[in-house]
Amino acid sequence: MRAGRRKIRCLPVRSIPIFLLVGLLVGVCWGKTDVAWVSLGQKDLEAQPLDIATSSDGKWAFILTQGAVLVYSILEERIVRSIPVDPGFERLDYSEKGQHLILVSPQRRSLLMLRVDAVYELRLEGLPFLGPKDAPVTLAVFSDYQCKYCARLEPVLERILRRYAGKVKLVIKNYPLKSHPYARKAATAALAADRQGKFWAFHRRLFSYQKELNDQKIQQIARELGLNLERFNRDMKDPAIQRIIDRDLRDGRAADISGTPSIFVNGKPMRSGGIQVLHEMIQEELGPSSS
Repeated sequence: MRAGRRKIRCLPVRSIPIFLLVGLLVGVCWGKTDVAWVSLGQKDLEAQPLDIATSSDGKWAFILTQGAVLVYSILEERIVRSIPVDPGFERLDYSEKGQHLILVSPQRRSLLMLRVDAVYELRLEGLPFLGPKDAPVTLAVFSDYQCKYCARLEPVLERILRRYAGKVKLVIKNYPLKSHPYARKAATAALAADRQGKFWAFHRRLFSYQKELNDQKIQQIARELGLNLERFNRDMKDPAIQRIIDRDLRDGRAADISGTPSIFVNGKPMRSGGIQVLHEMIQEELGPSSS
């Protein structure tokens, strides 16, 4: 598996071309630069703000008030959550690496760390699943049938379903990459096979033939699984299936996924750190009594 985040690097002064550095200095010293601004509106708060921190992606602002941290969505222009904290904390900062809020109370000589996980609404209607429909934990995996890392993840997901039998539901969200010419057609074929009750069998065969995927191989898999080929090929052309794939792509982009596979646990993106972290996230969702 791969997990990645887009990074913006600041260049050290010695790495900046001398003509650019001189230009910046001239612009500042000689008044050649200016700024423009547009008011985006004013938001009134119910409590006095004590400190504020923002995420580097420009999506979140964390506002410390007496007894609570307000989580403000910059994109939605509204407060989406109020996190209660003990009164007395006066300052806060946000650490991108661990998605941690750090609160400090100088008077009490106290420090509090909170991990803040984004929770995304991932639409699952029309998608097949393994596990109980009402399982307390849903694993949504954005996958691509020509992604070798997605293929390597499959046995891991099977072990997780066995370990948490009855507690975890697995759903595959389609995220065919443009660089993989048959990924979208493979996703279409798997959803068409689902209409004959063969999604998971087709899903596994697609990965087993990953290096050979083409139109003929997709038809071969359909024959091997005993599908009604006339119905299968008719369903392959159904716009409803394309709408499901397009919806999954939109969900993935809205959740800022950086590649496949990307795993979400009850809507929370899997934190970096490997499979052990995935187990920890599942345990967190199930609660201490499940250990």
